[in-house]
Amino acid sequence: MLHIDDPADYAKQLQALRHAIHGFVSASKVNALPPMSFFSISEVYPPKLKTEEKRKHLTYQNVDLYNEAVQKAGLLVPDGALYLVDLHHLTQGAAVVSIVQTSNYDLCI
Repeated sequence: MLHIDDPADYAKQLQALRHAIHGFVSASKVNALPPMSFFSISEVYPPKLKTEEKRKHLTYQNVDLYNEAVQKAGLLVPDGALYLVDLHHLTQGAAVVSIVQTSNYDLCI
């Protein structure tokens, strides 16, 4: 889905992915599935994009539409089976700002 350049088509593909994941989870014979992730970019800076095609299609408006489609698709926990990995937040700073301790693990933020 990296090269989909139409928000409506992206939303349609997300629904197909949701259907496939639901089928996988339903057919699974294990009690607990391993964590599964969905990688996305919540923000983009068109001037920093390296190709004209990316600058053309990854506009602020389109990225907002893509993010909205992800939220509505029912893919992400708690409604779906996928955990969101937001690449924007991972790539905007190399340093860990804080560590939040939970009962099971530490979250680096």
